[in-house]
This record gives sequence, structure tokens and C-alpha cells, in this order.
Amino acid sequence: MRRNLTRLIREALQSGDGTLRLVTLVVVLTFAALTVAAALAGLLAARHAGLF
Repeated sequence: MRRNLTRLIREALQSGDGTLRLVTLVVVLTFAALTVAAALAGLLAARHAGLF
């Protein structure tokens, strides 16, 4: 799955279609932001629970 996603992103960024490039960039940045938000939420929950 990860290799397919990486290949898809690479092909989209190398394509001449600016719209596809923009959509891919937005999707990747959104996924990255959600990942960071989930990690922060997990850290806050662990801290609130007194785990560290």
C-alpha cells in the first residue's frame, strides 16, 4: 500500500497537469496534518492520564 501511494504521488508530481499536482499536494499535506494532530492528541491523553 505504501509503495503504491508513494508511486502515485511521484507520478502525480511529475505529471504536467497542474490540477493533479495541486490535488496531490493538498491530500498529502492533509494526511500529514491529521497524523500530527493524532500524535499530539495521543500525547495529551497520555499526559492527562498521568503516564508521564
